[in-house]
Amino acid sequence: MFESYGYRRVYTPWFELLGSLERGLSGEAQARLFHLVDPGSGEILVLRPDFTAQVARMVAARMSAGPRPLRLAYHGRVARAVDALGRGLSSRDLFQAGIELIGAAGPVAEREVLTIATAAFAKLGRTLTLDLSHAGILAALAPEGLDAPTRLALSARDEVALAQRAPQLLPLLKLHGGPEVLRRAAAELQGAPRSVTVALEELQGAIDGLTRTPPTQVSVDLAEVRGFGDYTGLVFRGYTEGAADAVVSGGRYDRLLGRFGKEEAAVGFGIDVGAVLLGQTPPPRRGVVIAGQPGDPASEDAALAHRARGEPTVVVEPSSALAYAEHHGYRLLVTGDGVERSLP
Repeated sequence: MFESYGYRRVYTPWFELLGSLERGLSGEAQARLFHLVDPGSGEILVLRPDFTAQVARMVAARMSAGPRPLRLAYHGRVARAVDALGRGLSSRDLFQAGIELIGAAGPVAEREVLTIATAAFAKLGRTLTLDLSHAGILAALAPEGLDAPTRLALSARDEVALAQRAPQLLPLLKLHGGPEVLRRAAAELQGAPRSVTVALEELQGAIDGLTRTPPTQVSVDLAEVRGFGDYTGLVFRGYTEGAADAVVSGGRYDRLLGRFGKEEAAVGFGIDVGAVLLGQTPPPRRGVVIAGQPGDPASEDAALAHRARGEPTVVVEPSSALAYAEHHGYRLLVTGDGVERSLP
């Protein structure tokens, strides 16, 4: 799907020198790092916690020239030592696939990445529910930033704690729901800086562009702060049936590339492939088990014939052939006299 929209795959290393990568990592991301020591030099290495900072560094170092936008895709493993919200992790070793659209500003670019995300899940026969927010709203209402207790109060929807720490953020707690929330937000936040109005207009532009994509449910939550990190504009998370938490996260991060050289507009997302697979129905059975003696010419010839038709095929001793086929998901069992038995 990524390739069909013109995205080229790039490869990044599984681990890097801390000094090379850390300038591109938010404080949230740095807290998730696994550290290693290079036995040769004594330098500190880290396992990548995500791909975006690596791609940004690659673009700054090797792709600074050339027409924009750049459309880059990746997939591979990431390692996270802790969860940013302290909830614990179901796995520290994750597999991600995603895209980065670099050098493209405005709602058209954002609609492109949202469209690809929804189209990818439609290809799997699943509907993606998108939950949208905007980093610019929090930046405008809390220009000094959010400390950890305030961020936790906002994330937990704790009105009492938030009233004590950042009362100007209280209206955000009620601004969640369908796209109509943006109209309510415009009224509730009338006295806020002009940048809040711009942020709401950008969110509306992103939603308007989803009308031509595969079926997509859209919600808005202006109090969402999970994983904001280096995002500067649209932030989104995607949910699908069978997965307990978000399977997609992404947004706009226009300042990140500047840490490695020159600032460029950028937007992208990553898919937690493992979380998607957990929600998948089991794949259909395929392949053939020949009940015969491994090495027996007749059994091996029968296996070769099935392989020539594109079927994965193994030869298993008759006494254990049925159990083997059922356990490993083969669709067909062929007995010694050539009788074929389809497995449910």
